[in-house]
Amino acid sequence: MQEFASDRLTELDIRFELDNVRAHIQWFRTMHHPGAGWSIPRHVHSYYELHLVRSGNSRVLLDDRDFLVQEGELYVTAPGVYHQQTGAGDAGYLEYCLCVDMFLESEEATEGAQLLEILHQTPCGPCPDAFGALARFEAALKEAEARRVGYVGLIGNAASDIVILAARALSGGMEGRHSSPLKPVRVSSKEYRFALVKSYIEEHIMEPVSPKEISRWMHLSEKQVLRTVKDKTGMSTKAYISAKRLEKAKELLSRTEATVKEVSRAMGFSSEYYFSQFFHRTYGISPTDFKKKVL
Repeated sequence: MQEFASDRLTELDIRFELDNVRAHIQWFRTMHHPGAGWSIPRHVHSYYELHLVRSGNSRVLLDDRDFLVQEGELYVTAPGVYHQQTGAGDAGYLEYCLCVDMFLESEEATEGAQLLEILHQTPCGPCPDAFGALARFEAALKEAEARRVGYVGLIGNAASDIVILAARALSGGMEGRHSSPLKPVRVSSKEYRFALVKSYIEEHIMEPVSPKEISRWMHLSEKQVLRTVKDKTGMSTKAYISAKRLEKAKELLSRTEATVKEVSRAMGFSSEYYFSQFFHRTYGISPTDFKKKVL
């Protein structure tokens, strides 16, 4: 029954605003693993993922550390944070997941901007659900199951509450309950926009990605995206996408058995010749010689 309600939640198009922060829910669902031995491979998102542990334990592995998360705790992975997850113990595991795109529309100091900054800046790690985000998620599940008049509005309110209560828990709230209270450093809208562009490209690097697609996803014009990328890298959006593809191609050559031709094709280059020329111009060595060197 809960799984059915979870499917209904994910089907809804939920959007809300917190002052100058615009939010759009991508996933709103439960994740249930009935036994031991489960694992979710290393991955990255271009949005914020709020993980609320209803029961059981799991281990979260980041690129630089890992930690155990237990029943009644939560953690948040920000855009661009690579992570994987495995079961810890023999009992089942139930997690509530809320994935949300959040866009800072101006650098005005508001409560919404402060909440976004907390989600963006707090190091990824376990935190007690001290303010009831789990309870609000369960209230949303009940509304999705019953579907009484006004349920979509109430679920939207619950979604914004979950984001606020999770941020409050991460920051320690008014009483400083978190072991490491956050002392935020302002993140400019330009820096934040570039972080979103970068994480979106990395998440979709094995797919066709265009400046137009990025601008549509960010609800910005292509010129605004271009300005964001150029200010940070000196490159056009198209050139930056190509550079990230080449970076991924280099990783594939060094970590897999794939041939130069296979990598070139997988990364969407127009020809093996063009890929080889681009690789040599960037790294000072041909992809063939590079692969021989690292193997």
